[in-house]
Amino acid sequence: MWLVQPIRLLIFLGVCVVIIGMFLEVTEARGLMKQQSQNTKRRQSMLGRKRKAMNKKSKQMKKQKSRQRNKKQPARPKPPKAKAPDNTKISVYKCPSEAVEMNCLSCRTKVYRKCPIAGATKITRVQVMKEYPSSYEKCNVGRRENFGIEDDSNIWVNYGCRAKFLVCYEKGKHEPKTINCMCTTSKHKCPTGLQGIRLNIDIKVTILWSFGTQKCREGQNWGYNKDDIWVDHGCSATFRVLW
Repeated sequence: MWLVQPIRLLIFLGVCVVIIGMFLEVTEARGLMKQQSQNTKRRQSMLGRKRKAMNKKSKQMKKQKSRQRNKKQPARPKPPKAKAPDNTKISVYKCPSEAVEMNCLSCRTKVYRKCPIAGATKITRVQVMKEYPSSYEKCNVGRRENFGIEDDSNIWVNYGCRAKFLVCYEKGKHEPKTINCMCTTSKHKCPTGLQGIRLNIDIKVTILWSFGTQKCREGQNWGYNKDDIWVDHGCSATFRVLW
């Protein structure tokens, strides 16, 4: 019996030592965890300060750039106005008889266009009054002729000549007539309506518009006299009769 009490005392002391050791381990672990959390907080605060400083710097840089952009630049001198070409202002010729101002435009290069003058029996003069800036080439005569007179009652343009023309012409004594004459399969005649009028009148017929299958050529597939106009070989057109 005398040995039981010391053994119990030793067991009690061992249990107390184990409990004290466990308590010490727990407290040490808590201290380590607290220290780690403090370290992480410090790191986060340092990172936050760095970010704020970087944001502040970037804002300052943006402000400086915006100020530099907003600075007034010296005004550039305006270029002098281009002078109009010499051929746009031409001295106007005074026609001795009838005169008309009209536009005749060749839309693209090497495009032929005919512009009829109503009531003209003979065109005596054609002059360029104003050449448009959209003209592909200068309207001129000579080696590169790109406007002129055709059939005594039409003016023509070609090679991109675009201008306003002054046309001097002689007018017929009577109002001109317009007649449509179409060729179907064989030679066809269209009366002029001048039958019964005295024989010594002067008559002239010109083409306003051609709409046949063949190009109308005077003396070949069309012609006229006082009484009628004849067409043949696919010539169909609107004719103007001056007398």
